[in-house]
Amino acid sequence: MQIIPADAERGGKQSWSEWVGGYSVAISRAVKTIEHEAAVENQRTTGHGSNDSGGGGGGRARTTKSPAATAKRPVGKTKISADQVDALMR
Repeated sequence: MQIIPADAERGGKQSWSEWVGGYSVAISRAVKTIEHEAAVENQRTTGHGSNDSGGGGGGRARTTKSPAATAKRPVGKTKISADQVDALMR
């Protein structure tokens, strides 16, 4: 019994869902790499990664949010009918 890859059956082409899945994986890997590089850079600039730091201190750096960032968002005042809600829920 010979195993034939799915894209070989279609002349080497991927389906749309396979392409989107591969693209999503590539984006996820790129984001993880960027986050890792930022964490390493942060350790270099703050000195938390040096050998004489005394240990502890791992994990993400804490950030303080400005008052504007922590302010509550205004409540939406849009009124829609029950029929519109029902249509949106379908």
